[in-house]
Amino acid sequence: MNCFNIFEYGLNNFFSLLNLVVKEHKTSSISKLAASCTNLLFLNTMLMKDNLQIIFNSLYQKKVIFHERITLLCEVVNYDLLRESFNVELKVIQPFGNTRPYKNRMLEKITSKPTFTVGATYQYAGVDILQDKKIGRPYCPFTIWADAKLVETVSKLNNEELQKNLQELLWQ
Repeated sequence: MNCFNIFEYGLNNFFSLLNLVVKEHKTSSISKLAASCTNLLFLNTMLMKDNLQIIFNSLYQKKVIFHERITLLCEVVNYDLLRESFNVELKVIQPFGNTRPYKNRMLEKITSKPTFTVGATYQYAGVDILQDKKIGRPYCPFTIWADAKLVETVSKLNNEELQKNLQELLWQ
């Protein structure tokens, strides 16, 4: 069972709890329902945090693939899982695609320091930060692929193979 299967298992438990809340609502007061919903949100946040811990402890050679306008192979230098959000400190190992800094200000900005940090809340507008096999969601400016097999595959590709296959490997 990989970390994303564990996440899926946790979501199934979350929805089971949600069904209990709905049943309780039929026989209970609104204040009890509100308390139950608050508890479910807290449990979901804890689930996200636990799953991110599992993901960051299961990386291929401490590597992830990071994307925010540009795609980079990065090393996870440090990560911090806070109560409602997380931060990840990354070090660029290899940029993919257009690497000419004058063409890409984002690459220039990211590589101007030894490391850079990104972060997000575990949930925004009801959408979880863990989506399929990536960390990211709509309106989150970045996406991180942390699946060990995917990162290993991508990190072993030569430039020609990267140009042909990277888009399909990451976005499909």
